[in-house]
Amino acid sequence: MSEEAVRYRWWVLCLVVLANFAAHGLSVAWASKISIGAVNAVALGGVILRLGIIIGLMFALNTLAWFSPVAFGLAVVPGTLALLAYEAKLVAGGLGGVLEIPADPAAVLAAEQLAAKEAV
Repeated sequence: MSEEAVRYRWWVLCLVVLANFAAHGLSVAWASKISIGAVNAVALGGVILRLGIIIGLMFALNTLAWFSPVAFGLAVVPGTLALLAYEAKLVAGGLGGVLEIPADPAAVLAAEQLAAKEAV
């Protein structure tokens, strides 16, 4: 295998890992603005969705001569398992246990206006 093919493979794997990490962070951040239930759904469903995308990417890249599905799998699976284990450790340590979603500013303003009208 040529040195150029090894470089392509390395960059593809790095991009997959970074895209997976960014997709997880952005999706959970988006869900945190909605509700705690949305955070749970995105966190659990997102893992399955992202793994499906990674498997689809593996099949798509398998058509290229320099791509090795075995090397891809041996890099992605331990990396994903390590990420899941780290997240489980953080959750077990209490991270995210006291998630407070701020009140909607429009609802707070309406409540204050209603209280002012009732006080008169």
